Amino acid sequence: MGFLRDAVEKQKELLISELERDGKVSPNNKELHSKTISELIHDHEEFVIMNHRNNYNSLKFNKSIHIKKKPNPS
Repeated sequence: MGFLRDAVEKQKELLISELERDGKVSPNNKELHSKTISELIHDHEEFVIMNHRNNYNSLKFNKSIHIKKKPNPS
């Protein structure tokens, strides 16, 4: 389980550093380190959606969602 905890902490630090680099939050914000990984991902995605638009004013998403189709009952 130590491996998973380390991986989550590394992901959190990456997201926090990206939010700091892009100016979304001030450096050394103590509140960020107490947030869960899900909350940080939400904050990061919200920032990306609000600030990364292309020339045609449409949104550019960084993640894709794949929905599996349910097989038809035969």
